[in-house]
Amino acid sequence: MREHPRTCGRGSAAASLVAYCLGITNVCPIELNLYFERFINPGRPDPPDIDVDFPWDERDGVIERVLERHRGRAAMVCNHVLFRERMALREAARAHGLPPGEIGRVMAHLPWLEEEDGLWRAADAPGLPPPWPRILDLARRLVGRLRQVSVHVGGVVVTPGPIEDHAPVET
Repeated sequence: MREHPRTCGRGSAAASLVAYCLGITNVCPIELNLYFERFINPGRPDPPDIDVDFPWDERDGVIERVLERHRGRAAMVCNHVLFRERMALREAARAHGLPPGEIGRVMAHLPWLEEEDGLWRAADAPGLPPPWPRILDLARRLVGRLRQVSVHVGGVVVTPGPIEDHAPVET
């Protein structure tokens, strides 16, 4: 039995004999009697991806080496963080200059209703002083919209040609 590296493959490739032989994963599907054909199945409609986990204390160095080795063909993956109900309301209230204490007090008394499609609506709470009716309206329109783009903690994509030919890129 060979010594296992600290990295390990996961996803559809985790039980792949090819990934094991290349050292991408430390899971030997033969030793563990795993079903590994689905990764190399010619009838598969889309190409498989290979996810690899690295120990936290090695991640930055690995990412740096991958980006350098595949310069122009690799990039970090981003996360799209969307406004959810409560954050949309807090942001709309902050944009109106309301202090955190007032925002918290009003939010604690609003009836929060989850709908099937995931959108939020607070009942038009009668008696809310201005600017709260406007804030509620703005918050409803923010839900589901992009709040920020952030860099994924460890996601890297490597492409066969220039990265910008395969995915949108932002510096």
